[in-house]
Amino acid sequence: MIPELKHPAYFAAIGLPMEDAFVAVLEAEGWAGPDAPLVVQCFEVEPLRRLNARIDAPLVQLIAAGSGPWDRPDLTPAAMLSPEGLAEIAAYADILGLESGLVIAHDSGTPTGVVETPMRRAFRFTSGPCAPRTTSCRRLISAATTRPPMAICTPGLARSMTQAWTASSATFPV
Repeated sequence: MIPELKHPAYFAAIGLPMEDAFVAVLEAEGWAGPDAPLVVQCFEVEPLRRLNARIDAPLVQLIAAGSGPWDRPDLTPAAMLSPEGLAEIAAYADILGLESGLVIAHDSGTPTGVVETPMRRAFRFTSGPCAPRTTSCRRLISAATTRPPMAICTPGLARSMTQAWTASSATFPV
């Protein structure tokens, strides 16, 4: 199961915090431990930091191409993907979930170069599954939104994305 926490800072601000309830359900169902078939994802930073201390499931820091996390307006995607930003993310998240436009330019279908040396030192690109909280599921990069808008999803773009994904999986070791 791969749930995404949607807008937790907003809901906490209006008196509807979700993290405690989410963790309570995971604990009640026996899904808070390291062997649970669970990966938790969120675009916001602080909820993932807090969950990192409370559950053993792999955590995915989602990163959008156009804006930073709602709970950290000081962060841009570029800052998050800098060597310093990646080191910060690696302290609490196991996986980077990059919007596909950060990896493959939707207009041309060519790699953007974002998955380069600084990122490879902190995370590795994968297209395959990983086991819960094991070394196979640590410090991975995955495309969070693999389908670009249909208006720009040409056959050539789809081929380019598949080729880049396959090549990246083979050429970006830990």
